[in-house]
Amino acid sequence: MTWMADGEVEEAEVELVNAVVADYGRRIIYEFDLMSDATVPDTMHHVSLFVDMR
Repeated sequence: MTWMADGEVEEAEVELVNAVVADYGRRIIYEFDLMSDATVPDTMHHVSLFVDMR
């Protein structure tokens, strides 16, 4: 997963557990488990998920 923070791209390896569409399709709320040592903020913007089908 990648996201923007202070003009920099941050990343973390995660396992997606659940996703819920909210606000009539304007937001997606993700629940995930961290698979790396990255520090993830409570709220993120400009998030990208890359799917690995292992």
